Amino acid sequence: GGRVLGVGVGGARLGMAGRGVAGGAASFAMGGCDNIPVEDASVDVVTAIQAAHYFNIPSFFQEVDRVLKPGGVLALACYLVPTTPTSPRLTAALKHINDVTLRPYTPDSRYEMQEKKYRHLPFKYPTRVSDVDVCYDGVYDDILHILSSWSGFENYCIYHKLMLEEGMSVLDKIISQFVTDEDKTSPHVISVTSAMIASKKPI
Repeated sequence: GGRVLGVGVGGARLGMAGRGVAGGAASFAMGGCDNIPVEDASVDVVTAIQAAHYFNIPSFFQEVDRVLKPGGVLALACYLVPTTPTSPRLTAALKHINDVTLRPYTPDSRYEMQEKKYRHLPFKYPTRVSDVDVCYDGVYDDILHILSSWSGFENYCIYHKLMLEEGMSVLDKIISQFVTDEDKTSPHVISVTSAMIASKKPI
């Protein structure tokens, strides 16, 4: 069987990750995008989901080149702003939250890299790209939960000295300018597009 190693810069988050994995299926270690704590040419796959826009890309690619085996793969993915095919009004509200409300609080690197789906990055190996649409049934609170996970929202709350619940209330009021009461009470199909890139190191 294979071995999975999760790498993170913060001890608290690593502890949380460890509690979410049963049966020793994965281990976790302190490190970073330019300091992956493994031997040279020892890894089959390096993956980062919704994270590469925080990295120093040249340093990260150099470290990936060090740790990947010949034939190993670097897999990156990010998700785009969710849409709700069941409510164009709610889709418009989410785009407004992303492009207007939270844009001043979102790092330029994150915003620009995700808009370009990472495809402008200087990959060292041949790449394959794809967009994967994931749709699931949800309700309005599920959409608010997605928004609460965004770094721009966290920065917004910090800047305005708001608790999480207060920040969510602000977003709810903004969304209410776009939607009806029915949009908030009806079930929805929530669609999230994940932009994926796989880059394979030559053998």
